[in-house]
Amino acid sequence: MKQPFICSLIAAAIFLAAACSNPDGPASGKERTDICSILTIGQTEYLDSLEYDKEGRLIKVITFGIEDEEITEIEEVRTYTYSDGRIELTFASEYNAGQKFVFTVGKDNLITKVDIGGDEYGFTYDSEGQLIMSDDIALTWKDGDIISDSTGYTYTYLPTLNPGYCPVSPTATDHWLFQKGYFGKLPKHLISAWGVRNEDTKVAHEFSCEYEVEGGLPVGCNLTAIHTRGNTPSISEYRMTINWKKY
Repeated sequence: MKQPFICSLIAAAIFLAAACSNPDGPASGKERTDICSILTIGQTEYLDSLEYDKEGRLIKVITFGIEDEEITEIEEVRTYTYSDGRIELTFASEYNAGQKFVFTVGKDNLITKVDIGGDEYGFTYDSEGQLIMSDDIALTWKDGDIISDSTGYTYTYLPTLNPGYCPVSPTATDHWLFQKGYFGKLPKHLISAWGVRNEDTKVAHEFSCEYEVEGGLPVGCNLTAIHTRGNTPSISEYRMTINWKKY
């Protein structure tokens, strides 16, 4: 009974792949290049498909689950709605019928706070438009890059300039809106490694990304995640394929 549903999703995936490779996109009045999909293969496997409106604003992210190299189901749908001084995010999944996040957008198109079911979290920026407080977490910047935060995470970078991709975003932000600049400037360079290590508890979470870059754009990332407790590391590896499209 599920086979027609699987087939329809495979057809949709083929259409999305064709759209990513097609240079003709919605008219925006100004050509830009954006991420249209990210395929992640590894311990967990999924496809993120991104949709934009004619103004270049992200309006939807659909996450498809993958099993045995076939798309099997829609796992998550994130829908973004824009109004004056406000962005609403509706998040729906198999286990969540439609959680809503309401972001307040202030000066310079920067998000100043988010309301999640009545709980509010604030964001503070410096004079350069860099996020320096994400809720109660302080971020430290150097030479245009986030180098650490107050939870103990540290970040290192390649010399390659960042064209608009981040595999990680600060706690309390929305990853996709962060990547679109609503939480201030992105790190100037491509992040190559990040993580935290607690010497007292002997617990560490460390990540690294080895990129494939074409024409200045990261089109692939071999991501390694190492989670350590005591002297026992658990290693997971993922291959991320990042598809870009000119609009």
